[in-house]
Amino acid sequence: MCPLLSMALLRLALLAMLLVLLCSAFPRTLEFPELEASHPAEPYRRRVVALLHAHPVLAFTRSYCEESRRTTALLRELELPFYEMVLDKDRDGPYLHHILAEASGQTDTPYVFVREKYVGNYEQVWQAYTRGQLNKADEEEAPAPAVSTSDSVPEKLISTAEETPAREL
Repeated sequence: MCPLLSMALLRLALLAMLLVLLCSAFPRTLEFPELEASHPAEPYRRRVVALLHAHPVLAFTRSYCEESRRTTALLRELELPFYEMVLDKDRDGPYLHHILAEASGQTDTPYVFVREKYVGNYEQVWQAYTRGQLNKADEEEAPAPAVSTSDSVPEKLISTAEETPAREL
């Protein structure tokens, strides 16, 4: 292969990786499409949505995951009050993880949400903080703004989530 062609392909690959990194660094809204009431995953989807509504900062983690430990330590260091759902300690954990993985496209924990928007893992939380996209603890404790379909969970999911409150751990 020609050296110039291999250099061009390398540059193209690096540019693609940079684009993926930049796109994943910003908080985004995930869609949790409503399922038929008889669908076996529907109760778990409703539980995820209810947890998102109930907690301004929410981290879905696993107790044995080093990335999860680093992320929760970072959230504590940044003095962001958060609720941690440890998936491997919850009886519904595997099902909740499946719902989160399908919606985010990310298969590994942690899954961090701020005001119902998906932030990502350790690196993405840190990047969002350094860009000023995460507020200090006193602002996080303020009441959540009214939910709108344009920047949060779809309206049809809200009514479903309100019907089934989240179970306490």
